[in-house]
Amino acid sequence: MNKRNAAPAVLPRLTSTQLAQFLAAEERATQDPDTVRPDCTVCGAPVTGWVVGLGMEHEDERVVTVQPCRHQATYSVKVAEVVAANVRAQAAAEATDLDKTRVYLMPVARLELADEPDVTHLALYSWCEPVKEWTHGMGICGRSTTQGALPDDTEVTCPGCLKWKPVYDQILAQRNQKEASR
Repeated sequence: MNKRNAAPAVLPRLTSTQLAQFLAAEERATQDPDTVRPDCTVCGAPVTGWVVGLGMEHEDERVVTVQPCRHQATYSVKVAEVVAANVRAQAAAEATDLDKTRVYLMPVARLELADEPDVTHLALYSWCEPVKEWTHGMGICGRSTTQGALPDDTEVTCPGCLKWKPVYDQILAQRNQKEASR
């Protein structure tokens, strides 16, 4: 069979870890053009850049061609969106001035469901060492929220959270005072 009639080769698929490494390097490269990129996932050669194109299997697929070796691998746009959000969250967690030993009361967004009230909540925000990022639970009013704190100066509009805020402020002040005296 000649090359023209040969079946197309199946390209390797980037894992979410490999994709995170590429996306994090790309993010750093916007600030520092001398950023070292991860090595080629096919041959292990140093990568100086890459080009992304449309995949052939389905509309969600993308093909990345690394330079200078020109090896290719695929990834899912949907997976890339989740991984990119995690990369941004990790970068934000590393750049924050918050004390990782303290717990904070931070504004958070509502859960994006049609029947959820359009309000901004407050949640307990703390560093989670096992996953190495800032996390929070439900709003202090008891409603589910979208993960990720909003800017500190975001107006909180949930009546339930506003009702409970003085109680949580007092508890956190006492807790943080005890931590500081240790």
